[in-house]
Amino acid sequence: MQVSPSGIFASATNDLQGRPGFPFHPGVAEKEELFTEAVDYSGHAVVAVTRYIDQTDWGLVVQMRKSEAYAPVVRLRTWLLLRIGVSSLALIAASLFIARSITRQSRPDRH
Repeated sequence: MQVSPSGIFASATNDLQGRPGFPFHPGVAEKEELFTEAVDYSGHAVVAVTRYIDQTDWGLVVQMRKSEAYAPVVRLRTWLLLRIGVSSLALIAASLFIARSITRQSRPDRH
């Protein structure tokens, strides 16, 4: 795949069509597929979808780097783990406070 300096236009070259994991070929072969383990022309892991457009006889490939595609999921996971951690610490602190107040009441005074 050759990309212009502006990154807008791209054209396929014949040497990439046989490359394993490269999603270009199914779009050209009139297939519609989802690739979750594909690798793009620069070697980055991508999620890609191919679509054949019958009216124009074109194969369309849309891809996004995995890190970009899954970024919202990673942020949500981090937020949830942080929230669970803080809640767990608060629960432990409250449990220790309640346990200590109960055991103080049940112990006889040692004066």
